[in-house]
Amino acid sequence: MFVSGRHIVALSFVSLLFTGLAARDASAQVVGLKTGLQWSTLRSDGKVDPDITRKPGFLGGLYWEFGQRAIMGQLELLAGRTTFGNGNVKTDITSFEIPVLVRINFARASKANIFVSAGGAFASRLRARTVINGVKVDVKDQVEPYDLQWIVGAGTEIQRVLIDFRYTRGMRDIYVGGTTKVTTDRLGLSVGYGF
Repeated sequence: MFVSGRHIVALSFVSLLFTGLAARDASAQVVGLKTGLQWSTLRSDGKVDPDITRKPGFLGGLYWEFGQRAIMGQLELLAGRTTFGNGNVKTDITSFEIPVLVRINFARASKANIFVSAGGAFASRLRARTVINGVKVDVKDQVEPYDLQWIVGAGTEIQRVLIDFRYTRGMRDIYVGGTTKVTTDRLGLSVGYGF
C-alpha cells in the first residue's frame, strides 16, 4: 500500500486527537522554545532538481509535547525561512508553520530519551523574495500562499534540552501557474529547551 503525504497529514491530526485525550490523565506535558537551521532545495516532478543547491535558512518558535510517556503528540508554532538557489540567484520564502507530530519514545531513562516522529504541517507564506546579483526582487505573487508538508524525524531529549533532526517535504506546487510541479525539500536541525 502506498502512503502519501496526505495520509501522513491525516494520520497526524487523528493521532493528535488521541494523544490529546490521553494527555488529560498524563503528567507528561512540556512547553518549550526551539530554534535551528534548515537546508532547502526544490523537487521538480518529484525529483531533486540538480541545478538548485541547498541553502541554509532558519526556524524558531514554540513547541508543546503532551501525552503518555511512550507515545506523545507534539504541536509547534514556528516561523521559518526556506532558502534555495544556484549561482548568484537565491530565493527566500518566509513562512509561519504549524507542525502536528506523533512522537514515539524509545529510551525513556530518567535523564535521556530517544525518539522518532512523523506528521504533517500547514505553512502560510509571509514573504517571498529573490536576490539576483545582490538585487532584491519581491516574488510574493509568484509563490502559492500556503503549503501542506509531511515530516519525519528523530532526536533526543536530555533532561529539558531537545535536539531534533527532520526531513520535511512539501506536497503542493509552490509556484503560481507553473507547468511543472515544484515542491520544497528540507533537512532541519533544531535545539530546544522545555520549561
